[in-house]
Amino acid sequence: MTWFPAIRPALAAGMLATVLLASAVSAVAAPSSVPAAIDAPPSIDRAGVTPADRTPVPMPEELVQACLEVAGDIDPSLAEALRDLQQTDRRSFQEKLARNRHLSMLAQLRARDRSAYELKILEIQTDAAVTRLAGEARAAGRDGRERETRQLEQQLRWQVILQKGFQIREREEYLCRLEELVLRLQNEVEHLRVPGNFETEVDHRLDELLVGSDQPPSSRPADAEPPVHRVMPIAANGSGRAPAPLPGGQLSEDRIEQCLAVARDLDAQLAADLHRLRDTHREAFDRRLRRSHRLLALARLKERDPTLYDLKLLELNVDAEASRLAREVREAEAGERSAAVAGLIDQLRGQVIIQLGLSIRAREDHLARMRELVRRLGEKLDEEREPANFERAVDERMAELLNARPQAPRRLEPVSDDTGAALR
Repeated sequence: MTWFPAIRPALAAGMLATVLLASAVSAVAAPSSVPAAIDAPPSIDRAGVTPADRTPVPMPEELVQACLEVAGDIDPSLAEALRDLQQTDRRSFQEKLARNRHLSMLAQLRARDRSAYELKILEIQTDAAVTRLAGEARAAGRDGRERETRQLEQQLRWQVILQKGFQIREREEYLCRLEELVLRLQNEVEHLRVPGNFETEVDHRLDELLVGSDQPPSSRPADAEPPVHRVMPIAANGSGRAPAPLPGGQLSEDRIEQCLAVARDLDAQLAADLHRLRDTHREAFDRRLRRSHRLLALARLKERDPTLYDLKLLELNVDAEASRLAREVREAEAGERSAAVAGLIDQLRGQVIIQLGLSIRAREDHLARMRELVRRLGEKLDEEREPANFERAVDERMAELLNARPQAPRRLEPVSDDTGAALR
């Protein structure tokens, strides 16, 4: 592991791998704290969805069994409790699994990468051990059991060292995924900068429009993707695939208003349709808005980077004009108005050139921001790897755990770049 040199000075002589392994194994003996850590959801997710309001969807039986196996790997008592619930209240069991994404994500990781999965399980167990040992050490201190307190604090320190090491490793992986995302975006931009490739892309988009792949914004459902062609689209999760559907549930009112404001910026008729749907069929409105990945991404982009949002809005307006011209071309061809076709196609080609030019500009701006983010995260990671800084972080975490109400260790979210989602 690349973070191991950072913790080497913190390890006393003769207490290397044996102590780390013993500390990790001791975490398994914390059955009460592990389920609590797994069950605790965030108060509100990045899409503005409140977990308590989510509508659970039953999992496939194969995934259910995988989740139970994961629970057993984390803590046998957690798996036993879930199996008891499965037997006594099947509906509550399904709801519990559907509302909790941790187990299903771990099950998918287990199937995809067993080594990474086992390391993640060890990390979860370490977090649970830290919580348990900190509580026991505080209780022993309050009761005046000095010898037991010292022993518990020593055990806690090893667990905190492991915990901090996992956090550095997590940041290393996060930075690696960002670097891959930057490289993919850079390759895409460089590809389109080549004149021959740009012309090829213009011709490709022109062909797409002329065969009827477009719709006017006002006639598209709110959950439809705008008809903008993209070379090598970059998914928000950095995987190169489209983002997964957002979880069901209620969006916050603030998020709804932000989405409606974006809809008004995009197309007055679309905004009017959404307002009418909200007034007449609130459930249908909520479902449609939750599926509107682009609308939600643009709302977050407008809040986070108004300049880039305005550029994207201009691009979408050009898209709409290109779609309108494409329809006119097809109508002219159907009406055998050959004299009008050539002129309309020339106008359409001009719109497509502007469209792709704006797309490249937006991606260049986004690429610059991503490079700056990678630079800052890299510098921060280098600081955290320094032995003195690592020791200081361990000391601060120990003081936090022993002298105050402990906070859960801060984890980086998976690479989920809202700006990248909006730019697709």
